[in-house]
Amino acid sequence: ICLFVFLAFFLFYFLFASYFLDIKKTLPQLHKFFIGAAWVLIIYLTISSIVYFYIKNFQLHNTLYSAIRIVLIVFAIGSVIYAVRKPDKLIRLFCIGTILMVLSATISFIFDAFKIYPPYGEILQAPFSYFLIGNLLDIVFFTFCLGYKNQLDQKERYKLQEQLLLQRNHEQQNRMALILHTQEVERKRVSNDLHDDLGSGLSTIRFLSEVAKS
Repeated sequence: ICLFVFLAFFLFYFLFASYFLDIKKTLPQLHKFFIGAAWVLIIYLTISSIVYFYIKNFQLHNTLYSAIRIVLIVFAIGSVIYAVRKPDKLIRLFCIGTILMVLSATISFIFDAFKIYPPYGEILQAPFSYFLIGNLLDIVFFTFCLGYKNQLDQKERYKLQEQLLLQRNHEQQNRMALILHTQEVERKRVSNDLHDDLGSGLSTIRFLSEVAKS
């Protein structure tokens, strides 16, 4: 059960980080690492299941389990080092949670490998308990990241709404200016037509007057 919980957490971690931080766009190289790590976990789970349920070589199963834990810890440390270089507060908050999770996983692995049982009570004597504590801390930082991301998304929505409102106001002003310009052009045209008609009428009256006098 501990094995499946461990693997399920890391799969969730990779998928969540990829979607939540949009690393496919912001950190494409790290996204490839995450996809590769997910496939490694799937392959390991398949091999480990065969070894455990069919071959029934429990020593090999435990060796594979220790090996995959080391690989994932190293991968997580490398991911943090790669991601923390990006000047993004959201990613750095995420990295803090990841560091705590990696630290707890490392302690759990060392205690389990060297059969160390701290005298802190029955619960804390179990090495896997430290891994669960690290996961809990990581979830707390996930929550902080969610709140911070929601705040950023809300600010972005407000910004887009303001831009849209300004654009609509600008378009409305342009329409009003076009209407006023059209009215002015029409007024001048009508004025010119009236002026021409009046001039033509006066010329006709003058001509008829001269004809009548003669």
